Amino acid sequence: MLQKLNMNDEINAEVTMGIISHLNFADNTRKIKSHYVVSKSGDVVVDTKSTYSGLFSAYLRGYWENVAENYNKKNVLEWLEENDSTTFKLDTLIVDSNSSVMPYSFKFSIKNSILEAVEEAGDGIQSLKVHVVPGHYMFPHLKFERTTTAFYPFPYLDETSTFIVFPENTTVLNESDLNKKLENEIGSIEQNIEKMNATTYKITSTIKFKKHIITKDKYAMLIDLNAMVEKLKEKTVLYKLN
Repeated sequence: MLQKLNMNDEINAEVTMGIISHLNFADNTRKIKSHYVVSKSGDVVVDTKSTYSGLFSAYLRGYWENVAENYNKKNVLEWLEENDSTTFKLDTLIVDSNSSVMPYSFKFSIKNSILEAVEEAGDGIQSLKVHVVPGHYMFPHLKFERTTTAFYPFPYLDETSTFIVFPENTTVLNESDLNKKLENEIGSIEQNIEKMNATTYKITSTIKFKKHIITKDKYAMLIDLNAMVEKLKEKTVLYKLN
């Protein structure tokens, strides 16, 4: 039963804002699997499948329903294309599932190509930027000293698996730069790269946002996590074809 509202009581304040204190981050998830297929010419074809659940999916379902009501699909595709890069070509965007019943699964698939994605870095080294797909849920990036508790909609788990398939036997040279980890009371971020076979590497990124009610003395921890998210949202892979 809800207690009588008292704005000086932070527990009641969180109820007033519609935040449920017992939410578990693992109940609200985004899981993404992407395949980057690199051609010898330096173009890349990307195939991405995303699955959202819980309150995470509710945000996206509501947005898509609004877009579908006010715009046609062509306008949505053009907007995504314009907001990524001039060399980005969006082939398809398909909503595979938009469930209004538990666990409220929302799934969509994106297939696109990036022209001349590979750049020469000198000495036979090539560079490829791996982007987070549009719609990534970011930690807020506000650097200031808080005087009150911060409230966010819900905790969540964000898991991304990116497979990079090169045209030939390949060695990634900056694995140490791509392996990152940060953990504190608010959450954790971890990224790892591993070689699957002679031509394929897998980059796994996991974000756990465990606390959506953050007291002012813990706010600096959120800023630290956000700074790491900013660094990892675009990954540069340096490699040599053997």
